[in-house]
Amino acid sequence: MSCTLEEFKTMSLLSKWHYISTEMHNISSMDFVVSMRARMNPHHPKEDTEQEKRAARLDQYTRWVAIKDLYVEFRDELANTLDTQDFSECKSILERILTKDFDDELRKAIDQ
Repeated sequence: MSCTLEEFKTMSLLSKWHYISTEMHNISSMDFVVSMRARMNPHHPKEDTEQEKRAARLDQYTRWVAIKDLYVEFRDELANTLDTQDFSECKSILERILTKDFDDELRKAIDQ
């Protein structure tokens, strides 16, 4: 389920966190689903299995970028995790990603 910026903007804080949390859980379970599919069907051609893995990785990357962009856009509002552990964990992961991205960009600027 993909959400546009306009749709996300109209959501309540709880709905925003629920959407982010659900997407993050879906992203992390994609590897398991592809792995289980390969195990359950061992006669599936290797090329098809590799293509499925690549498609899953691309989907994961696309979803991470979308979640990260939404989080950046609404970061101030999403600072409130409603005292929910799951939302706090999601926020922690997103903050680490943003910090790493910022550090990488800073290193590139310093090296130039």
